Amino acid sequence: MIKMNKRLIINFILAIALGVCALLLLAGTSSAVTSVPKPERDTTIYVYNGEEQVYKIAESEYYTVENNVRTNAGTQYVKISLVDKTNYVWADGTTDDITDYAFTIDKARYPMLGVKFERKTFVADGNKYSLKIEGELPEGITVSYSDNNLQSEPGVYNIFANFSGENENYYKIQAKTAQLVIRQPSVSGALDKDGKNTVTATSSIGIAPKWTLSISEKDYSKSPSLIQRLGDHEKLYNTYDIKFMNGDVPRQPDTEVELTIKLPDEIKGKDIRIINFKPTGEIEELEITKKKGTVTFKTDDLYDFAIIYDDTPVVLWILIAVIGGAIVLAGGAIVVMMIKARKKTANEEENKTVKKKK
Repeated sequence: MIKMNKRLIINFILAIALGVCALLLLAGTSSAVTSVPKPERDTTIYVYNGEEQVYKIAESEYYTVENNVRTNAGTQYVKISLVDKTNYVWADGTTDDITDYAFTIDKARYPMLGVKFERKTFVADGNKYSLKIEGELPEGITVSYSDNNLQSEPGVYNIFANFSGENENYYKIQAKTAQLVIRQPSVSGALDKDGKNTVTATSSIGIAPKWTLSISEKDYSKSPSLIQRLGDHEKLYNTYDIKFMNGDVPRQPDTEVELTIKLPDEIKGKDIRIINFKPTGEIEELEITKKKGTVTFKTDDLYDFAIIYDDTPVVLWILIAVIGGAIVLAGGAIVVMMIKARKKTANEEENKTVKKKK
């Protein structure tokens, strides 16, 4: 009985010894595995430049890096693998390859800062006009224009410049828009249908495409400032409110305009003056040119314009002409008489001298 107990004790001791050895062995094995920290991601922003670019991973003897070189725009995933998955583990205790590090090269943008596409204004003259870009396009880029980029009629046209190029590694160039404006060479308006009191406006830069010329009458017959300006035999023919209209909105000209008024028959051939009434109360007499039944003047303020004419009776002009002629004739007769008298006196003096010599 006692012997059996000794064997049990010995076996128990041996079992404990074996267990300790096993634990020691395991402890020795565990200490032989190296824990490797995962490399940090590359946060660089890569943009296509036509050359090879490398996703930056810290070098190490414990792992290898693949798929970290790229040229074209796009995304690929870098692969990082432990050199020895038996003796090395990642810091999180895993040994799997790292494959979630995205290597992205963004598309580049074409240098378009020097390329301009701007609004241009022309005056309708029968020719066709279009818009073109200004500046040098980047290599490989072409441009085309919308179908309405050739116009001759007055109007405002939106023209599109469309650019074509390589889109795999470059962002698409947005189309540029500019306005092609063709202005009216002149614009007319009238008070009546029979062609009288017709006014035509012209300008060196043309008239805006949608503008019209509005003409209406105003009564200044009792205006003290106007009455004071009337000379002898002068009368007010009419006062016109002349203005440009863009729809229902009055507009002032962008620059000096030339207005030509077709004169009615009753004042053709008479002396004419044009007076401009400004909103400030100022009255300005304008320099005019008369030609073929019209009167023309220039202004940069379109407000109220009065036509004043000389109404001196024809009989009075005839009388003045007759009197003037008579004065001229009388003056001529007096001059002739004076000349004759001088000649007579000279002859008498000459005869006296001759007699004395004798």
